[in-house]
Amino acid sequence: HRTHTSWSPDGSEIVYVGRGDGFFGLRVMTADGKKVRDLTRRTRDDGKGSDQHPLWSPDSRKIAFLRRKDGESPRFKLFVIDRDGKNEIPLPAELGAAEDMASWSPDSSRLAYAFSPLDAVRGGGDPRRGIFSWDLAGGKVERLTQDLSGMPAWQPKPAEIK
Repeated sequence: HRTHTSWSPDGSEIVYVGRGDGFFGLRVMTADGKKVRDLTRRTRDDGKGSDQHPLWSPDSRKIAFLRRKDGESPRFKLFVIDRDGKNEIPLPAELGAAEDMASWSPDSSRLAYAFSPLDAVRGGGDPRRGIFSWDLAGGKVERLTQDLSGMPAWQPKPAEIK
């Protein structure tokens, strides 16, 4: 069973959520479908939860994804992993939950994501809500908006606009 697919920008591979035969995790398949490898691996009873919504970085070197651990918050935590499955990095803990999938910056150096605590006031007025940017090289998280959430998106480089 395959869900949440994402093509690598270079067109060579597809990352997807694989489920079945006791496997739950992210898998990467070559574009021709001949080779499949596990990127992350969970089993039904390992208590590690699920990995979902993989998204390639624009330079095809990394994959961002959301993880929810069993028995913890219903929110997902944002992670980044190298395309070879090494160097898995979680978003810094102080703002570690994401509402939805993040958005890569055009240069693959940052991820923008929305954060809203579970007890946040609906309809606005909660100063903890916002859109944040995570600088992967330095690990710094920066608030971009106050009391605004949703699905962030980066503006393309001007040279790419035609």
